[in-house]
Amino acid sequence: MLKTRYHKLRLQFSLWRCRTWNSWTKWLEAKGRWLVANRRWLFGAYMLLVLLVGILLMSRFQARLREIASGEGNSSFIYNQGSDTNPHASDNATSHADTLWEERRFLVGPEPRPSIDNADLEPQQSSESVVNIEPLAINTIPKEDGPTELVAVQSPVLEELYLPLVDAPVQNGYSLSAKWATLGDWRPHLAVDLAAQSGAAVQAAASGVVSKIVTNDPYWGTIVVIDHGGGWSTSYSNIDKPAVKAGERVAACQLIGQVSENPPLELLDPLHLHFILLQNGQPIDPSSKWR
Repeated sequence: MLKTRYHKLRLQFSLWRCRTWNSWTKWLEAKGRWLVANRRWLFGAYMLLVLLVGILLMSRFQARLREIASGEGNSSFIYNQGSDTNPHASDNATSHADTLWEERRFLVGPEPRPSIDNADLEPQQSSESVVNIEPLAINTIPKEDGPTELVAVQSPVLEELYLPLVDAPVQNGYSLSAKWATLGDWRPHLAVDLAAQSGAAVQAAASGVVSKIVTNDPYWGTIVVIDHGGGWSTSYSNIDKPAVKAGERVAACQLIGQVSENPPLELLDPLHLHFILLQNGQPIDPSSKWR
């Protein structure tokens, strides 16, 4: 379950990254010429803005210096509190200390008066002020009566796959970001394209049951999907005249159809078979499972 969610989040991030890159590429293509043609004007405007900001900062700094020189500013900026060079330092320090003391009395209350018996009462007060914290119980979960049996549930694992096209080289591999020739932009390619000749026989990559056959899909043509159990399935796009039917059980390397032409979304690529390996409905890279 976590692995499936990880693949899903990974796919969503890849889609967002490709869309962002495509939008930025289109924006740069549209605005690039204007930026190049007006680069001198933009540089001049930038330098003028920097100059105005510098003049503003310098004017404020000079005004502050004049205020300090005339004595209207805060005296603590020039003199250290309590120094002999500031004639009002002692008065300011005294008034400030009084203010702090009044605020403390208002918030905390009057300072407790010392008592003669404080020395005798100090151990007793310290012992009474200690809060006894009981240790937390570690085993607070009630135990069930009788022994508990653990049952291991094993799910079928698809160990290996046969090549759907015998001795076919990989034309386009599994990638989270690839340039599509037909669409002309960058997006995930969550499949493997196996180079093929027209009329090449397509075989099942593993044994299973034909779960679905889609004909005349506007994007991928005719699609054959085989369920291998345990959440594993394989998809074969642009199949011409499927040799199997939905619900039919097929063996590994059994003929399921032929390759005649590319799917519409990959029409500009050389002729190939669009193969997808899915686990719990999420496409994964099949390169580690080829037999």
